[in-house]
Amino acid sequence: GEPELLPPVEEPKLTFQPNPRLKANFLSRMLFSYMNSLVKLGYKQPLEMSDMWEVDPAIEGKALNEDFNAKWKDETERAEKLPIDPKSGLPVQPSLFRVAKALFFGPMRNAGVLKLINDGVQLAVPIAFNRFITHLEKKEWNSDNENYGYYYALLLFGLMMAKTLIESNYFIIVITVGVRLRNMLIGAIYSKSLKL
Repeated sequence: GEPELLPPVEEPKLTFQPNPRLKANFLSRMLFSYMNSLVKLGYKQPLEMSDMWEVDPAIEGKALNEDFNAKWKDETERAEKLPIDPKSGLPVQPSLFRVAKALFFGPMRNAGVLKLINDGVQLAVPIAFNRFITHLEKKEWNSDNENYGYYYALLLFGLMMAKTLIESNYFIIVITVGVRLRNMLIGAIYSKSLKL
């Protein structure tokens, strides 16, 4: 007889919660307070797949592929308009670097600004710490300078908090750009391989 076929297995459709980061304001993004609801839920009970958030549309493959294709089309049209490079005399080729720059320059610029601020804060920490230690080593205490120690301690705390928040947001931007770039390239390679 005929082999008995197994019925097709239907996978349950997963539903996810709306991503609160998409509607979070600047302060909520900087302080990661949009994550409070998920952290509280995870504290109360083990998290299920249905408790997870939707993926940010900015890193989904379909949207990235559409953006890449539009920019790649613009780049190939630019290369066709300039058949010979005036500097080198060679034929102009479409540049993947130009496409990536067009798509990711804004977020990388923002990450660079955050990194610059973070480096400035990181440089200020030992200076403030030196002032704090110098103040503690003074032999003469009087009413004019007794509060400086508290001010330096608060300054150190503030600098370290700022460094942590700035650095965390810097890494969020850089990792997101890396994931977007990876997904974009995978989509482009896959599309190209289907055409071959």
